[in-house]
Amino acid sequence: MGDNELIDELDRRFHSASEEIFADRIASLRIDDLPFTDGDGRPFGSVKHLVRGDDKSGAAFDIFRLGWFGERVWELVIIDGAYLPHIHQKINSEFCILTGQGHLSRDADWSPYQAQTRLVVGAGVAHGFITDPEFGATVFLSIQSEPIRKIFIDPATNSEKSEDDFLYADDAFPLPSDLLEMRQRNLEAIRGQMVQ
Repeated sequence: MGDNELIDELDRRFHSASEEIFADRIASLRIDDLPFTDGDGRPFGSVKHLVRGDDKSGAAFDIFRLGWFGERVWELVIIDGAYLPHIHQKINSEFCILTGQGHLSRDADWSPYQAQTRLVVGAGVAHGFITDPEFGATVFLSIQSEPIRKIFIDPATNSEKSEDDFLYADDAFPLPSDLLEMRQRNLEAIRGQMVQ
């Protein structure tokens, strides 16, 4: 199985799952028959939820690790809102949008995306998201040269610790006001439809 076949299979499984909430859909995604391994080459087994949170702008996110394939780590990410530009200093990534629509930045350049969009973000390139609320949260496959979140066991405490390659870059690359205003108008239109 090659990268494209694996991407297509993950997309098919994600879209054929019945769970309405994306986090539940991903958490229950069957991957034990796919060629994902852990960092040591053993079968990965099942999806691992790494983190749920909000960035400092209030955008919600979830990150789920699928495992390693082709010497890269594969993760599914859910983003909802205006996620601030940030940089991974050591990591090259390829994003494959499974669902959602909005705008994605690479440094100061903001480009529209939709389902089936694929693009590469190099190490040291600031990238952020502004999701379109009309299409709900964005779910994308992130294929990375190494993990953004490295998990290890602290030998002193024998507990799980993590280290992230992540730095906000919104001071250098602020969210564009026109896209934020468009997002706000779409949110208000959706709220107006719900009231009726």
